[in-house]
Amino acid sequence: MQKIERYFPDSNRKVLEGKQATPSAYLGSNPERFSYLHFATHGTASQTRPLESAVILSKEGELLQALWARHCPTSPKRPPCHHVCL
Repeated sequence: MQKIERYFPDSNRKVLEGKQATPSAYLGSNPERFSYLHFATHGTASQTRPLESAVILSKEGELLQALWARHCPTSPKRPPCHHVCL
C-alpha cells in the first residue's frame, strides 16, 4: 500500500488497513471526495448483477464484513469513482 499511497498527497487520501478497514470506517471517511479507490483484499464478483460484487473487509464485532459495489459513491458534480482492486 505504501507504493500506491505515495502518489496521492495526504489531503487526497485515506488509508484504512488491517482491523481499521471496516465498512463503517470506509463510509465514514467521506469516500465521495475521492476519484480513486484502491482495495488490496479478497472479493466476490457477480457477472449478472455487478452491483452485488463486493470486497471483503475486516470484522466488525464477530462478523466478517463486505463492502458492496453499490456503495461506490457518486455525485452529480463528477463522474462515478474508479475502482482499482488487486
